[in-house]
Amino acid sequence: MSVSKTFPKCDHYPIVFKFQVPAVANKSKKIIQFRNLKGMNHDQFTKDLTNAISNFNCDKTSFQNSLEDFHKACESTLDIHAPQITKTICDVPEAPWFDGEYKIARAQRRKAEKDWKKSKLEIDHSIFINIRQHCDELALRKKKSYFKGNFQKYQNSQKSLYKFVDTFLDKDNALTLPSAEEDLQVTVNSFNNFFAEKIDKIRVMFIQRWFSSTGRHSNGMKSRIVILGCGWGGFRLARVLDKKKFDVTVISPRNHFVFTPLLPSTAVGTIEFRCVQEPIRTVKGIDYYQAASKTIDFGKKEILCHSVYDNSSEFSVRYDKLVIAVGTKSNTFGVPGVETDEENITHNPSGTNKHNLFFLKQIEHARSIRNRIIECFERASSPFCDEEEKKRLLTFLIVGGGPTSIEFASELYDFLKNDVAKWYPDLASKHQTIVVEAGDHLLGSFSDTLSKYVEKKFVSRNILTLTGESVQEVKEHSVILKSGNALPYGVCVWSTGNKELDFVKSLDLKLDRGRIVVDSCLRVDGKDSVYAIGDCARIQNLPLAMLAQVANQQGKFLGKCLNKDENLPFRYINMGSMAQLGTYDAVADLNYGKLSGLSAFIAWRTAYWTYSVSISNKLLIPMYWFKSYWFGRDISRF
Repeated sequence: MSVSKTFPKCDHYPIVFKFQVPAVANKSKKIIQFRNLKGMNHDQFTKDLTNAISNFNCDKTSFQNSLEDFHKACESTLDIHAPQITKTICDVPEAPWFDGEYKIARAQRRKAEKDWKKSKLEIDHSIFINIRQHCDELALRKKKSYFKGNFQKYQNSQKSLYKFVDTFLDKDNALTLPSAEEDLQVTVNSFNNFFAEKIDKIRVMFIQRWFSSTGRHSNGMKSRIVILGCGWGGFRLARVLDKKKFDVTVISPRNHFVFTPLLPSTAVGTIEFRCVQEPIRTVKGIDYYQAASKTIDFGKKEILCHSVYDNSSEFSVRYDKLVIAVGTKSNTFGVPGVETDEENITHNPSGTNKHNLFFLKQIEHARSIRNRIIECFERASSPFCDEEEKKRLLTFLIVGGGPTSIEFASELYDFLKNDVAKWYPDLASKHQTIVVEAGDHLLGSFSDTLSKYVEKKFVSRNILTLTGESVQEVKEHSVILKSGNALPYGVCVWSTGNKELDFVKSLDLKLDRGRIVVDSCLRVDGKDSVYAIGDCARIQNLPLAMLAQVANQQGKFLGKCLNKDENLPFRYINMGSMAQLGTYDAVADLNYGKLSGLSAFIAWRTAYWTYSVSISNKLLIPMYWFKSYWFGRDISRF
């Protein structure tokens, strides 16, 4: 039998309709059930429906009345839910879940199947198979208890949708079907009209309710907190937040947290890179997008992001509460010849616009420094390299006199003394390390006693310290100092402080010295449900330094406040400052006293080993310390 309208083309029709047929002519009650599975065309679907109808002798009037009630129930349900899913309905084939951008948990999927079957509304299992293929490792690890405690709330918020199901399947409104041959075409056309207009909306509505990450928070389950950045503040906040109370989403172009105090050690091979990073996906119960934030619409509470793999792939993420923890970038102070490229997703691994000039803020920077140091020694050992070129290649210039610069210079000294002397004996006396600091002393934030201790230590190690000097220009193979002297270099590490990101400057927020102004409760001035922590934030009337311990404490504090729904003023506890000076030596400016030498070295290693995030890193770090001490550092270039 032909049909007048074409059945809508779609890969899946997950809903299976069941019609209860009243007893007629001594026949017991029967159920007609029909479905359109993946791969079944509209002709086959119509044929199955026609065959089902022809097997029963039902009253035409009852059928028409039930069909009208059924349509009214559908219209009522769709009118309630349509405003929330209008955007998705307009473009179903490109719905976000189709590309796997949104994830589901295995337990959530199984619970969905089970509960909808109980509601007499079965699901085409092929749709779960397709979605399962897009689930990531984190979603698959979600526990069954995640869904157990919240299903009742979710079920209450879906009364309108369940009402539609109950009305549709109610015995009093049982759908009766015509028996006369001339009525079969009417029946088929009626169902075709309904499906052509409504089935995609019902399907999308169903998928949005159960599987869309952007839709979960609007359904009354849990409010969504979006964290921008996974540095010290963002990572700590993501760990502290109660996942039973909030849906936590982290957006960051880097999928790991970096334990920055040990980063200089990785640049020369004292420890390996994996010892100082922790994947953000190891935080249980969160969603993560490896993307960069482009803009924020504070009115709509939406963040426009683009993928790190394709700038043209943009998507929006909604939030109920937003925490900005994007950090900062390296400060170049506008010196000609050096430019920061850190916000560019496809940036040079050095972080700068040069191959031999490096920042030291990320793992890729440390890896580039390590490769460049080995490259310089390999180039210098070549028989085609003259003495002047060897001297330039083996000159290691460090700009900045803060803790990062001092620790890198000390790690480099250990490497040159213990490993280069062994593997490059002919070059052991030809290298030079120079530290340039614009201030009067190294480690200006430490006490004068400790600063002088470091300066004396560097003199005894033949590390040239140029205090009161600043870089005026950076050229391809040399830097020009304020005094006019030129310093040729093979490796230059630039560590001169931090500067606000262009992304932060582009936001419609009040800034103080490039940092977002927040109140004592870390709330952004003039914005509802928006917070800022870490280096990118500045508490009004209480400016704090851009330190890891500040961001860490703020992340922990804000997480506890959000969990308890409290607004308390943040109180910073200064834990002191420490800097390693190589094996068996360090300085520590602590609240209870000042330490130097071996005691400070023990305090430094104990503290940072204790603060390591994971158990695996707590095992790996001392193992590599032992390995580098007894067997030397790795000099492979890869």
